[in-house]
Amino acid sequence: MKRISHRELPSDAVLVDVRDQLDAIAMPLSSLSALRVILAPFDDLEAGIATALPDDAPLIVVCASGQRSELAGAYLLADGARDVLILNGGLRAWRVALESPDLETVD
Repeated sequence: MKRISHRELPSDAVLVDVRDQLDAIAMPLSSLSALRVILAPFDDLEAGIATALPDDAPLIVVCASGQRSELAGAYLLADGARDVLILNGGLRAWRVALESPDLETVD
């Protein structure tokens, strides 16, 4: 799966937030982006939710630090999702980039 930065988000993408509900409420992705957001907590992915996700747009998997996103993306692909990308560094890297735009994120 390809990793992308927040600057590379396709305009038709759907953000798949795999954080738990409390984390998603505390720091909603909708406060960072106008893209559509779907909350799909990591613990629910094993049950198979890819069929409930849109298949006409890239799915950008987002977690807090980027670690769970890789495994979550693998679950989605195994469950039939086609266009799955990972937000590099997760929400923390995105927030750092927004707060300090002059700092480069190291991959």
